[in-house]
Amino acid sequence: ENIEAMAKVTAGTPIPICTGEFLHRRDGFRPLIESQACDMLHIDAASTGGLWEAKKIADLADLYYMPCAFHNIVSPLGLAATAHLAAAVRNLHTMELPYHSDQVPWRWDIIQADGPLIEDGYFNVPQGPGLGVDLDADTARAHLRPGYTFFE
Repeated sequence: ENIEAMAKVTAGTPIPICTGEFLHRRDGFRPLIESQACDMLHIDAASTGGLWEAKKIADLADLYYMPCAFHNIVSPLGLAATAHLAAAVRNLHTMELPYHSDQVPWRWDIIQADGPLIEDGYFNVPQGPGLGVDLDADTARAHLRPGYTFFE
């Protein structure tokens, strides 16, 4: 919220400062980028306006030689989408792996993919139409939260 204070923190420490996962749209990121108030952007495509908006934010940051890390605490379907985004930007630094990915035993069953999305510590960008993965509707239905319905 306070760009000037963030810039002072960034300038005053040798530790790289990465922020932005709670910002929305380009107009939210622009002051941070233009003032170089951080060393790296942490973009959450799911909350910043979608894949196209996240790509535009990363491209704006690239004009200022600022790398991007993609915040990624979403489902395997969101992981596939973010992997495509990460592959499409020049200034990618890292992409998060959801820390809780092993805590939900059926987590990876919710999608059908031609191969593993994560292999040897790297993300594989799924190939094929759309995101390159398919939602397993039966698995999704089986794990709905109480009171929720499945979209058709």
